[in-house]
Parts: sequence; structure tokens; C-alpha cells
Amino acid sequence: MNLPYEPLSERNESDYWKQLANATSCKNSEDLVFWTIISVFTAAHTILIATLVTAFASTNYPVLIGLSLFALNLAIVQRLVQQRALGHLKMYEGLIANLEKRLRMPSDFALSGHYAGERWDKYLKKGSRARTVISYYMICLILLWFGIFIYSVAKWIFNSQA
Repeated sequence: MNLPYEPLSERNESDYWKQLANATSCKNSEDLVFWTIISVFTAAHTILIATLVTAFASTNYPVLIGLSLFALNLAIVQRLVQQRALGHLKMYEGLIANLEKRLRMPSDFALSGHYAGERWDKYLKKGSRARTVISYYMICLILLWFGIFIYSVAKWIFNSQA
């Protein structure tokens, strides 16, 4: 629910500054959660890939099928958990941008990319956004595990018929 803005008074301006500090702290905490999720799940996928190499070497297709199904589910869960954390990040970033605007913060002191103007253009605009790279990484990971699952099922079927 959007409440109408009150004119800035000394008292509620102080409240806005406190809220900006709180929102920045929450954003930083959520950013840490986001990258921790990526790190933990990437470590799990690395272990699964090492196990996959062993299973490929022994051509144990039922193990490959089970392993790839487990890893595929893990990748899907990772994607869902990351999207939730990313949603929180975006929410806090939007709140920070709104508070900076409300406080009429000069753009050279702004924290939000939406409001930082020149600094955003100079340092961040040209490069790839980490969130986009992570999104493609997750899609590739899901496709990889799905492909391994299909390959393992096909090999198992064709080897059992021979």
C-alpha cells in the first residue's frame, strides 16, 4: 500500500536517514546470502561432477541416471532459492533509491545504481552484470544435468537391448 508522502520535516527526515541506514544494512546482508547460496550450491555441483566422472568411467548408467536426476533437482532448487534472494535484493535496492530521492541526496553520494548517475556510467554500465551471468550459469547448469540425464537413459536403454 502506498501512503502519501508527508512534507519533510526535521523529525521525519531523521527517520528517513535511519531507514536508509537500515535498508542499506539489509541489502548488504541479503547480498551476502545471495553469494553464499551460489558458493554452497556450486561446491555441491563440483562434488557431483567429480562423482559423475567416476560413474562415466565405470559405465554404470543407473548410477548416472540417479546422479543426474539428483543434480538436476538441486540446480532447480538453487535457481528458485537464488530468485527469491535476488527478489529481496531488488526490493532493498528500490527502497534505497526511493529514500535517496526522497532525501534529495546528491548523485555523487548515492549508493543505488538507479540514482548514482555518472559513477554508474563510468564504472559499471560497460561490464556484464553479475546477476545476468549467474542467471545464464544456472540455465546452463540445468541444461547440462538434463542432457546428462537424457544421455544416460539413452545409453542404458541401448546397452540393455544389445
